[in-house]
Amino acid sequence: MNISAMSSATTGIGSAMDLMSRSAGVIANQSVTASADPMAGPASNQQNGGSQLITPTGDITKALIDQRQALTMFNANAKVIRADGQMIGSLLDARA
Repeated sequence: MNISAMSSATTGIGSAMDLMSRSAGVIANQSVTASADPMAGPASNQQNGGSQLITPTGDITKALIDQRQALTMFNANAKVIRADGQMIGSLLDARA
């Protein structure tokens, strides 16, 4: 079984795009909850009408890491495609 670099890189780019799409969906579907600011103290909460913190309810950190990983995967596979094209070009030049 012979798997070409172009085929492998194309599959890798597809996987990177899927990961980016899934993680973007996780980020887009985040909901937030408001809670009292523990650092403000009770006097501040009364004066400011109750200062609040807004926190995500899901694991946004993993989604952001997945996006960075997808970007790295995409760039690496794009370089493989570029190198494959350069190799083919060099081979054609050598034969001419």
